[in-house]
Amino acid sequence: MKKIFAILGAFAICATAMAQEPKQEEQKEDEGYKFTVVKELPVTSVKNQHRAGTCWCYSGLAYIEAELLRMNKGEYDFSEMYIVENTYNDRAMAAIRTSGDVSFSQGGSFYDVIYGMKTFGLVPEEEMRPGVMYGDTLSDHSELSAITNAMVKAIAKGELKKLQSSPDGQLLCMKAIRAAHAIYLGEMPEKFNYKGREYTPKSFYESLGLNPDDYVSITSYTHHPFYEKFVLAENAVTYKLVGHDSSAQQDDGNRQYHAEAETGCERC
Repeated sequence: MKKIFAILGAFAICATAMAQEPKQEEQKEDEGYKFTVVKELPVTSVKNQHRAGTCWCYSGLAYIEAELLRMNKGEYDFSEMYIVENTYNDRAMAAIRTSGDVSFSQGGSFYDVIYGMKTFGLVPEEEMRPGVMYGDTLSDHSELSAITNAMVKAIAKGELKKLQSSPDGQLLCMKAIRAAHAIYLGEMPEKFNYKGREYTPKSFYESLGLNPDDYVSITSYTHHPFYEKFVLAENAVTYKLVGHDSSAQQDDGNRQYHAEAETGCERC
């Protein structure tokens, strides 16, 4: 009888051990890979672009924020919508002046961020957040894009001989496009307070000590020599528009054109 109990006891122990083995293997599998940090580059938090073709701005500003950490300038969170709205307005003007040969769309490139901060400045995130104008915390530019794409196309590709201007010399079509952007993206601040000091977008950008000429855009094309600058073929035309004599060249790396003053602009 004792032998029977001993055999049954041994069998129970073996069964218990066999039942525990898979669990131990599962625990090993759940542990995953282990990494040793050799060099860690500080970055700011990941933001959600949601339903907007603004990856170029989110990634570009994330890089600029990481640069400031690298430069021991502290942690910043810049407003993507400020750069986006300024860029969209600027791109709409370019598309209209070139009869639609300059692309107007949600997408962009890293250089749009460099051009944007150099030309328009920067503002903190709290001054212009995404989604605020329609009661959200995330962007949804699908409706905005449908409206402004139609507006720009109607003017840029239309048969108008001359664009109408307001008494103060602004193109009415551009006032309408800017208004649409402001309705969906928000009013761009002219002045704001940050950590006890008053700034304009340009003075805030200048206070950061960033040099836009320190950054370059790199392509993966093979039909041009490596390590040399070139203009993208699809935008390789320089436009001279008829209008007033106060011309100013605009160059954002992708767009190259001569733009006249808005008043009484004649269409080419």
